[in-house]
Amino acid sequence: GFRVAFPLRTDYMFARLRAPVRSPLRALSACLWLRPGGAPNLGTPFSYAAPGQPNELVLLAWGGRPLELLVDDQAAALALAPAPGRWQHLCVTWAASGGTWSSFQDGTPRGRGEGLAPGHPLRPHGVLVLGQEQVS
Repeated sequence: GFRVAFPLRTDYMFARLRAPVRSPLRALSACLWLRPGGAPNLGTPFSYAAPGQPNELVLLAWGGRPLELLVDDQAAALALAPAPGRWQHLCVTWAASGGTWSSFQDGTPRGRGEGLAPGHPLRPHGVLVLGQEQVS
């Protein structure tokens, strides 16, 4: 196992995963352990940018807004509320079929919906970054 720590809020601390997605994804689950600092904005725990779409899959919170899941630039507000200074387990799921999504915090369901980029498979050959939003 490994742990990635971002002790400061910067625009240069991030981790890039080198194993690209090799074929379109039609469904996924993404889970992570997160211990937010005291800043009001959580930032971007992860972002997947694909060729031609920097916001192919993004989990972010900014401007005092709740966490959002973005798929192909479409957003769903999540009822996740990570408490500062405490480790929490967050999970989001998404499926192209109907654009259905679900969110979980510490194993408890925290919301679900549909219509988030329905029918859109996630594009392959992108870059997954932990701790930063990608602009290109």
